Amino acid sequence: MGANVIVALLSIAVGQSPPPDSAPPYTSPAVQQLVERAMARRHSADSLVSDYRARIHYRLAVGTGRRRWAQVPVSAVEEQVADVRWQRPNDLRVDVIGRRSRSRSGWLRLSSVWDRPWFVPRGVDDSVRIFSDEFPARGALHPLAATGPEWYRYTLTSGLTVTPAQGGSLRLLQVEVTPRRTGPALIAGRMWIDSSTAVVVRLTFRYVGTGLWVVPDSASRSDSASARRVNSIANQVASIDADLEYALQDGRFWMPYRQVIAGRVRIPLVSDVVIPFRATTTFEDFEINAGRPIAFELPLPEAVRGPDARRARRDSLRTEREDSLRSWSYADRWAGGRYELHRPSNHALSRFEGWSDSLSLESDPADERRHRETEAELARVAEELPGPLTGERAHGVGYERLTDALRYDRVQGLSFGLGYRVRVPSARFTDLYGSLRYGFSDERITGRLTLLRDAPGGRLALSGYRDVTEVDPFSPGHGFGNTLNALFTTHDNADYALMAGGSVGYETSLATGLDLGAGVRLDRQSSVAREATSEVNDFLGGSGIFPTNPPVYEGTFGGGYV
Repeated sequence: MGANVIVALLSIAVGQSPPPDSAPPYTSPAVQQLVERAMARRHSADSLVSDYRARIHYRLAVGTGRRRWAQVPVSAVEEQVADVRWQRPNDLRVDVIGRRSRSRSGWLRLSSVWDRPWFVPRGVDDSVRIFSDEFPARGALHPLAATGPEWYRYTLTSGLTVTPAQGGSLRLLQVEVTPRRTGPALIAGRMWIDSSTAVVVRLTFRYVGTGLWVVPDSASRSDSASARRVNSIANQVASIDADLEYALQDGRFWMPYRQVIAGRVRIPLVSDVVIPFRATTTFEDFEINAGRPIAFELPLPEAVRGPDARRARRDSLRTEREDSLRSWSYADRWAGGRYELHRPSNHALSRFEGWSDSLSLESDPADERRHRETEAELARVAEELPGPLTGERAHGVGYERLTDALRYDRVQGLSFGLGYRVRVPSARFTDLYGSLRYGFSDERITGRLTLLRDAPGGRLALSGYRDVTEVDPFSPGHGFGNTLNALFTTHDNADYALMAGGSVGYETSLATGLDLGAGVRLDRQSSVAREATSEVNDFLGGSGIFPTNPPVYEGTFGGGYV
């Protein structure tokens, strides 16, 4: 496939961009009335609840996988139990009373320590920050803030009737919220609003924006440009979702029920590794309006902590959390009040005897299915937005696999690839990747063009290529590990041929840890000789000579795999 064909196809896709959004914030009078009622209800003082006590269960699960939407087994899990006390206007005390953890590997151990509450004790502020006061770098604007309609569009999508345990029925209306214009920190997702009281009983969203991860150190043009680049790269690598649910207590009070922060970090350098994580906090055993004030024990700091002081405290946490005999207590101010956290040492928390079951690495199947459905819905909402709104670039330098940028094998020797990625307009989860490669030993130019749809249901790849590739599709020839092995030891674990043709491949998850892959290919194969030597291996005392690359039967062949 010639370089001019790849460049032409990429140029056509780059030239298509969505028009600017000039539509009104509300898609119908009904949704306008509902959202305005919810705004008024949210900003009015909640006089029904003056204080409460509850017990919370926190679970953090982390896994590793090789595909963005694979159902990845959990690699490590940690659970904590805490008693919380809250009082108006927004005072909170948290006492951690139990902890346990489990891991598939001894080197991966989770130990969560917080210097501020990681959950929302009542409602969400206008500046939406959950789990951390440093992410987003700027607080995301709440869709029910006074200026929300300037930034968001609201669409009434569906309704649901539910029956509480106390009897009666509730009518919940679903409103989709999406950004109308570009901003540093916004959200895209859905609200479920009680039609009778206009209370938001569930809010699910994905953080989007051009300034989620870092802010410029100064107002200079260079710092601003650097921050934009970092944010753009980070948006390509990581995504963060939130799911906040409330439940009706005593038939009167909408109280926190379940809060989930989940995300995926993609590391394409090492065989496209994906690290999914999920932190879930559930509330139970409420005691509401008992009238007992919180007894705080720690003095507040004399002044508001600046960014440097907060950063120093976080660094201290990271270095000390491995000490199983270390305990922590923190107090500080926050919006509307103060908080205080007490966390005994891991050794002390391990003596907690209130667990009702043994610790399992895998979550409840119903919870797992529900989480996957929520994540897929939020991904679809975000995918329908133009790139400038989500902070993701619609096109730019990119590789189907980052190992395509640099390879070393016994045929081409050292070879560099230049890759470009284009987001396909009006096609969700779909990108077009084009790459050109030059091998310094064989002086051959090769190329590949791939249409890749990596969606929650599965990963579909349609490729056309003229490339030096492995004869065995399951060999590790062009992986990062084999590149190092070939360079330093002259051990190349693959046989190669020059192939020109096309292929179609599909991968999907059947269950947690169980994937199904299938594909077909049709190409013309030609033998290629060993052309490379390893000067590095020669310098280290080896011969620097690779084994001969075996010939192949030349001609046009088709094949498939499952």
